[in-house]
Amino acid sequence: MMRQGNLVVLGLGSNVGDTKKNILAAVRKLPVTRKILSPIIKTKALLTKNAPEEWNMDYHNAVVIGRALFEPFETLNRLKKIEKQMKKIKLGKYSPRTIDIDILFWGKAILFEKQLRIPHKEVLNRYFTLKPAVEIVPLLHHPICKINMRQALLNHNRNTRRSFTSENHVSPQSKYAKPLYQLKEY
Repeated sequence: MMRQGNLVVLGLGSNVGDTKKNILAAVRKLPVTRKILSPIIKTKALLTKNAPEEWNMDYHNAVVIGRALFEPFETLNRLKKIEKQMKKIKLGKYSPRTIDIDILFWGKAILFEKQLRIPHKEVLNRYFTLKPAVEIVPLLHHPICKINMRQALLNHNRNTRRSFTSENHVSPQSKYAKPLYQLKEY
């Protein structure tokens, strides 16, 4: 059942401006309680074949887990408002963004609607969602594919040549996540 209070997993990305600060600012605004932020990782931009060269800017990505304050569609609306407040301008598929926030999972729910698909249709195909998710919810199972995030990341690493760079995490050290109030400000 999809309702408020369910565990929600959100993906965040930024490649415009001070990307780490953008992610931390967005996390503070999320309509979620008991927030836990994954390490922030640096990855190469996904680009379409004819994307302008100036779109080729590295991203910072993270995952947040917490308890939803609202139903899925209201949460989505509030996430879009956060993106708008933070000046997200979408010029095309994979264009640079100040902030991008996606609902990756909503508990064990499965939803296929035009404006919202849960789990996110690309969650298992993207290193930038899998790696941060593994750091804080490695045993979270995909409700359709029935594999956990750790298994999905291992499969992804075996089956793709990913393009990413590792970097010091904003928070936390090693595999232990810290609640948002314990995060160091950047």
